Amino acid sequence: MQERITACFLCGCHCGLIMTLDENDRIVKIRGDKDNLHSRGHICNKGLNQGGHFDSPHRLTVPLKRESGRLVEISWDEAIDGVARELLRVRNRYGPRSIAVAIGGSGHPTAQYMFAFQWARSMGTRNLFSPVGLELSSKYLANQKLFGCFQMDGCPDYGHSKYILLMGTNPLISWPMHRKHLAEAAKDPERTLVVVDPRRTETGRLADKHIPIRPSTDIYFILSLLQVITSENLYSQVIVSKHTRGLERVKRAVARFTPKAVERVTGIPSQTILEVARGFATRRPSVLTYDMGVIANRHSTLVSWAVQTLMFILGNSGAKGGTLLNPTLINFNQSEERSFGGDRYISRVRDYPEICGFMPVTVLQDEILTPGPGQIRAMIVSGCNPLRGYTNSNKMEKAFQDLELLVSIDPFLTEVGRMAQYVLPVCSFHEQDNISFGFHGLFPERFVQLTKKIREPLGQSRPEWKIYSDIGKRMGLNFMDAAPVHYGFELADKIRRFLGKPGEINRQEAFYRLFARAGRTSFAELEAHPHGLVLTKGKPTDFLSEIRTPDKKVHLDIPEFLAAVDRLSLSPPKKNSRYPLTLSTTARTMANVNAIYRNEPWVAKHMPENSLLIHPKDATPLRVRDGERVRMASRSGAADVPVSFTEDVLPGTVYLSHGWGLHSRDPKDTSGKLQGTAAALFLPDDEGDEFTGLPFYSGVPCKIEKIKAGAPKAKKKRASTKTKKKAASKPTKKKAAGKPAGQKAIKKPGKKIAKKTAKKKAR
Repeated sequence: MQERITACFLCGCHCGLIMTLDENDRIVKIRGDKDNLHSRGHICNKGLNQGGHFDSPHRLTVPLKRESGRLVEISWDEAIDGVARELLRVRNRYGPRSIAVAIGGSGHPTAQYMFAFQWARSMGTRNLFSPVGLELSSKYLANQKLFGCFQMDGCPDYGHSKYILLMGTNPLISWPMHRKHLAEAAKDPERTLVVVDPRRTETGRLADKHIPIRPSTDIYFILSLLQVITSENLYSQVIVSKHTRGLERVKRAVARFTPKAVERVTGIPSQTILEVARGFATRRPSVLTYDMGVIANRHSTLVSWAVQTLMFILGNSGAKGGTLLNPTLINFNQSEERSFGGDRYISRVRDYPEICGFMPVTVLQDEILTPGPGQIRAMIVSGCNPLRGYTNSNKMEKAFQDLELLVSIDPFLTEVGRMAQYVLPVCSFHEQDNISFGFHGLFPERFVQLTKKIREPLGQSRPEWKIYSDIGKRMGLNFMDAAPVHYGFELADKIRRFLGKPGEINRQEAFYRLFARAGRTSFAELEAHPHGLVLTKGKPTDFLSEIRTPDKKVHLDIPEFLAAVDRLSLSPPKKNSRYPLTLSTTARTMANVNAIYRNEPWVAKHMPENSLLIHPKDATPLRVRDGERVRMASRSGAADVPVSFTEDVLPGTVYLSHGWGLHSRDPKDTSGKLQGTAAALFLPDDEGDEFTGLPFYSGVPCKIEKIKAGAPKAKKKRASTKTKKKAASKPTKKKAAGKPAGQKAIKKPGKKIAKKTAKKKAR
């Protein structure tokens, strides 16, 4: 038995872990690292159960290629040659913009974003999709307009805040490391914890006050807080006069959003709005935190602008007890212009611009399906699952079937892999060195941790940087979208070969060494502190010094935002007669981590499928019983789901958690059986935030109907190709001893992929 010091990358809490490995390098025990300077031993079930994920018998260990409708094992040389050849063919025929890259989530190392981004730029495309275009671009755009740079959302300092206001977020589940500070605030009579959410969440039950709000009306509540605070002059006059411009215009814009007027829209009593506004403004330091329940709703960018305005004029931005801005090794604001400068890419189908280099995920289907110059014909999908994680799953399946080339880079055979022409097995983040520079938004101090790999990659799996590098070499591309960097690595490799050393320089480690230097430390110092290091050298980050507008002031009066505020109607929301209920899909569960974390025994034990949370009052007219399956529909899709009664939701609202509707990750399982219902079935792809195109994961009109007795059981809509139950022939390559089996007969590829394969065989 050997112990390894590492950390969890499944969410932004980045908790330290101690993993115990047996003589076969299998994970047999995981516990929280009490010596970790950031998490101090905290751990949740996501961290505790990683062994079942990374040692799953379903891990992919050999590259796969689709031949005659089946995925069969091939060598890495064959895989890299095939992918490079097909990408060159598509690029030469349709142009660079015909290629797109989707990269994803926390199941992969933080450096993969940089490598995938730079690789795509080297290829000449800027069709990049990631969690930025799914949940972050509204924050980034608002920050760029206000402060002149995009990363200005700091870590909420709950431990020192006197008034904590949470909207559309449930930290006890989604950011569990904050549980301790929130529980302390709730118990302290001198401090206040308020949760504003249509659902009474776990955090809402802990809070001093839970305030239910009608879905999609968050912007009205925040504008009303601004109206009270500015009209009663409760803000910091010194901060406003010295460091801002345009507050008078903001005052005029929000003047009509009085608590009385907003009560009709939000359903929150005007007296409650007044109490929250005055408490938040006078009991400083205070902090307002919002997450996907608000971000994935209507008016996402306006909410981000209004929250940042509110926090700044009260002096809570960058303040103890407010939000703390702590860039660790990399201050991304300093490199923003260099990384994302120049003309912005505009979607050819819906006029949305790229934000910080990434497109909104709502345009992906139409970018593939709409003919014309720039139509996407090939995709690399790395570490994400657009068929389950984006919007309108049925349309996404149709779009993926229309592609001429689809490549999946993942540790498992996902829904994307079951459709792909090539599947390339990537090793886990525990099987390569990693670093925490991407998580500074949730660090209350300048903390950084270098985690060394706990073991060698499983089977033939490789890290992302190596896969991108090899494909780029075969295509004749630079490794990075910067010639000096590329040729520097090439020269270093030649010197290495001249000295008789095997292999090539580890590009990822080389960048980690550069990052360490940029953060005023060194790789050696990080290695010497395996439990993490607090970067105490130099002054703590000054929020005001980060402002990068030409006049160094915060520009509050952003014309397009104020114009959007003027367009908001104060009439009560009208009921949709066809779809009378409102769906939210942002409720988190500890049974999984969206569609990333698939410890199947854990899920089967704790939550074998997701159910639709519904208020009993909404079920009564339908004569539906608790636990009964119903037919649920939106204008984007329909499926049968079980209902679960709860009075923790507002009547008229229903909740279905993400991360379900998945096939087994067992590549031998060709039954087509799905686990739970994909929430993405019901989400529209043809609408989104007016400024960024961020998708609506909440506030989606829907309906439910009782399934009549004796009626034929409705087939569940699936967002992946159908599979045949019959067993397939054996893989062409012999599997490595002790490793997961090769893949078998996974039907079936898209029509164009199948036609192309047939033509090749004929030739």
